[in-house]
Amino acid sequence: MGRFKVGFYSTNAWEVLRKAALQRDRYTCQHCGVLCAGKKRNCPSPHVDHILPRRDRPDLESTLSNLRVLCASCHSKVTRADQIGRPAIGPDGYPL
Repeated sequence: MGRFKVGFYSTNAWEVLRKAALQRDRYTCQHCGVLCAGKKRNCPSPHVDHILPRRDRPDLESTLSNLRVLCASCHSKVTRADQIGRPAIGPDGYPL
């Protein structure tokens, strides 16, 4: 979570927004297409990712169009790339 307090991710507003993103994306990773329905369904857990990071665009932290569902593997790759300054991977699998 970097410089941000965990508080944002424990609010009711975030939970509502997160569920909206999961439903919109049908619990499917927007990079690799894997179903992310969680361990109870024998699938990876879903991660809801900010496309434009909160540290760069805090004004978009609660904007549904700035969210996407990623599997843990793709989320790790995007986060690592962001942390070392490489371009993130777009939904088409190519760097942005």
